[in-house]
Amino acid sequence: MQTKKRKELPSRKITTALLADEVGANWNLHFPNFHLNNVNAANLQAEAIQLRTYLEESSQNQNNLKQNTADLSTLNATISNAINILKSHIKIACWPAQNTKIEYVQYGLLLRNRSYELPADNDLRQVALQTLVKKLQESNNPIANATQGLNFWLDLQTRHAQLWQNSRQLRADKSSLAQQTDVLADKILLDLKRVRKGLEIEYTGTELARQKRVMGFLKESL
Repeated sequence: MQTKKRKELPSRKITTALLADEVGANWNLHFPNFHLNNVNAANLQAEAIQLRTYLEESSQNQNNLKQNTADLSTLNATISNAINILKSHIKIACWPAQNTKIEYVQYGLLLRNRSYELPADNDLRQVALQTLVKKLQESNNPIANATQGLNFWLDLQTRHAQLWQNSRQLRADKSSLAQQTDVLADKILLDLKRVRKGLEIEYTGTELARQKRVMGFLKESL
């Protein structure tokens, strides 16, 4: 029967953090005279704590981004549905003298798929919403005091601006956290390899395997 080979180094970041913490603790407890030039037990444990912090922040960031994306999608649907009512108001307000298509553009609407709508791109949509609100803020605007007039659209524009800003910030944070996590995980793996190499210099044969286990290596769960 073939014996399952034990791995000495982890493949997942969370197990990398857990192993580094364990190796640091075992190093302090069982290897007080074991010294390396580029890494020590305290630094290894500190790196493990920081890596776990990055992983927890990444998980929270992902949850926040998922919720914000859902909220933005819901708001955009509300905005898109409200456009038809806005266009009805515009038609009534400018009939019969003015060209409604010209008015649509002045309210930030653009021709998309044979219909005047707000842009789908959120950056452009926010600019268009600002144009719409500015138009409604003009003196004597005939739509401003409607149920879905100035106050209604100002609220939508403000909420859209906040959610879209949140989205951009969360995505930037996600990228930054991913980079920091990768760099630190690679650093910890390098330090663990240095510890393992140091043990291989100090011990040989069956004693080497025993000391690796004492240090925390040779785990089936890695």
